[in-house]
Amino acid sequence: MVMKCNVFETISLGTIFVHFKAPILSKTDWHNRKSELEQFSVAGMTTNALVLVDKEWFYEVSMMMDAILSRIYYIIEKKGFTKISFCGHGVGGAYAAIAGLSFTILDLIGLRPLGIKFKGTLDISIYTFGQPRTGNIMFAKMMNDLVKVTRVTRQNDYVPHFLPIENGRSIMQHHEREVMIGPIDCDCPEDEEMFVTDGEAVWDCGRPQKSFNLERMNDFRREKFWIPGDDLAGENKECNSGQSIAGENSIQEHYGPYFGVTMGDC
Repeated sequence: MVMKCNVFETISLGTIFVHFKAPILSKTDWHNRKSELEQFSVAGMTTNALVLVDKEWFYEVSMMMDAILSRIYYIIEKKGFTKISFCGHGVGGAYAAIAGLSFTILDLIGLRPLGIKFKGTLDISIYTFGQPRTGNIMFAKMMNDLVKVTRVTRQNDYVPHFLPIENGRSIMQHHEREVMIGPIDCDCPEDEEMFVTDGEAVWDCGRPQKSFNLERMNDFRREKFWIPGDDLAGENKECNSGQSIAGENSIQEHYGPYFGVTMGDC
């Protein structure tokens, strides 16, 4: 799969954006895709043996991380920006999640490129749109605990349903915090906070995230972590995961719009 990554800054927001794009797969492509999982590691260091991520996507991100880091820190030292947002649509969202978590861990442990003088604190966040399941439940747990992340979905988008859950369980799991967009007259989800923007309803389907600090990172490295039973780490059945993707509109739903913006292919 051909991945594109662009690192750029916006002066008005004082933010560095790391944007990932990838070709949009058809339903047939997704049904035929077999995901092989790989142990998640950062800079050659294993965070925890039970944290697994899609092998293909992990290696594609790993091949680009040095270049991404160099560009980010170049902008930090030249412009003084400390806000960094990783973002992507579809498989690009999976890339953004992997890269954003990797960068967060490197920052937590203080591992920065040689020659970097910056010693301050960085404000790191991840925004994904129509992201497929990217890793196993322990990867989702790590995302929930270490990263400020917003996973935006559309009600009937088919891509977040892959790889599918069977018999209520799946090796692959979504992370938090899901924000779902859908029609105003939709009667779901009933118990989630809802607001209206651009003529559509937006539901906040996520749970409050925990603090992000080095101690939480060390908990994973010492294998002091919560092992879930049947819980789905970031799967809210009142939101996208519980919706039908049988209709033809599920294909168009993947493109958006997301807060007024329609996504395109590479």
